[in-house]
Amino acid sequence: MPKRGDPDAIRRRPFSAVLVLALAMPIGAACTALDVGAPTSDPVAVSDETTAEAEADYQRALVLIGDANGGDDGETALARATELMVRAAEGGHPAAQYFLGAAYMSGTGSERDEVRGVAWLERAAARNHARAQFLLGEAFSHGRGVAVEQDWANYWYERAARQGLPEARFMFATKLAAGIGSPPDRVRALAWMAAAAAQGHEPAITAERTLAARATPAERAGARSIRGGIANDTASGDAATRYIQVRLAALGYSPGPVDGLRGPRTNAALARFRADSGLPADKLPEAELLAALRATGR
Repeated sequence: MPKRGDPDAIRRRPFSAVLVLALAMPIGAACTALDVGAPTSDPVAVSDETTAEAEADYQRALVLIGDANGGDDGETALARATELMVRAAEGGHPAAQYFLGAAYMSGTGSERDEVRGVAWLERAAARNHARAQFLLGEAFSHGRGVAVEQDWANYWYERAARQGLPEARFMFATKLAAGIGSPPDRVRALAWMAAAAAQGHEPAITAERTLAARATPAERAGARSIRGGIANDTASGDAATRYIQVRLAALGYSPGPVDGLRGPRTNAALARFRADSGLPADKLPEAELLAALRATGR
């Protein structure tokens, strides 16, 4: 079995089967099936870091999928679309990476391969693709292609939630309410659930009523006070700090409340962890710090 995140393993198998679904549906429906969005002529709308070449490959792949659906030489168009989609993904295009990851995870148009799917989703999520982040939350929550890590699942759910994805807001709120992957936090759970409900997410609408009925007046007031700034770091913390606090608490470093807000107790606990782990005392890149904390739980 290939290692998670192994790009060479990902490239060893041709991906033509993944785009076979396009032969059975128009381009709009194919995009909807994998939730990659419609083509866009604005590269910045996809990612500020996406190269012009990768964006062009992605857009051309989507056009060729449509050609494969209605043209006389569908197989040729599909083969070229596959080549361009993989090239765009390997060139750092987050939507293309998500396209491949979601297809592998669902088995849409290909044999299901959750290990490869997670590898592609991680690359897209690192480029801040919200739906890739959500699917990573699902993967780590349910052990799809990876070992179950509830706290790491919450990290990805929260990152997607902060980008406005209603299903991510619903899942993050649900886990905060239940205390799965972090201590229970009914105030923030209600605030996030209300945010998802305000977007018309049906399960969140029902869940918000239930949470509100169970909350104390102080908890309802607290949720209202942070809801307006729920997607920014000043009002409700941030995903990385919350994960750091969860891991530090699990290791016995007493970081204070798990609220996503960096304060003196969290900083002191983090300093002790760094010293005990032989990590640099000065600022460590966030990705390296999170990786070091994750390693303690595996």
